[in-house]
Amino acid sequence: MFGQKKHPLWFYLLIALAVIGLASQLLTNTATFFSSILMIVGTAVLLYGVVYFFFFKRKNTTELKKYKKAVKQSRKRKRHMTTISQVKNKQSKHSNLTKKHRDHKNIPHLRVIDGKKSKRKDRATF
Repeated sequence: MFGQKKHPLWFYLLIALAVIGLASQLLTNTATFFSSILMIVGTAVLLYGVVYFFFFKRKNTTELKKYKKAVKQSRKRKRHMTTISQVKNKQSKHSNLTKKHRDHKNIPHLRVIDGKKSKRKDRATF
């Protein structure tokens, strides 16, 4: 339908020979057939484990560490905000007349990121 390819005749011939070979091995040497299948599966699992351990796991460890650190900061911030809100609720019950002033310099979900100030152009030299 969408770009289907016809395989050449040799491909179908190769598949037919493979099926005939597997069937003859299964009927004549069943024990050797299953032991060889087990060896092939074991080797494939071992190779996959080695490739995964050496190539994919190391790449994701730094990202995973950063993610865990961000989760820990988020939990700490949430815990801190709940304790502050509990204290404020207790204080508001005691004194309803006082106004709460929010300190705009210390908003916990905003953070100042220092840029590369040393690489900024010195406009006085022009």
